[in-house]
Amino acid sequence: MKLFISYLGGQLKDQRIGEDHEVVLVVAENIEDAKKKSLLKWKGGSVDVHVDYIQEVDQVDGYSLKLLAQQEVTHSSEQTTQTTCV
Repeated sequence: MKLFISYLGGQLKDQRIGEDHEVVLVVAENIEDAKKKSLLKWKGGSVDVHVDYIQEVDQVDGYSLKLLAQQEVTHSSEQTTQTTCV
């Protein structure tokens, strides 16, 4: 799994001119899956959302990033997988 950062764009609400933008992080196997997951995180008011930019992130300021899957038990005693960036 890889970490991706996406810059999303979509039409403004209320027939205004311009675009709303949002930055989201997703964990995915590849860039195609990352685009799909990114679009699902859109919180803007428009359904006309698109990916303006997407990039895999594997290091920041000279530090390498490694994703580790962690098992967590939820309140309903079901196990879920969560990814942590260290």
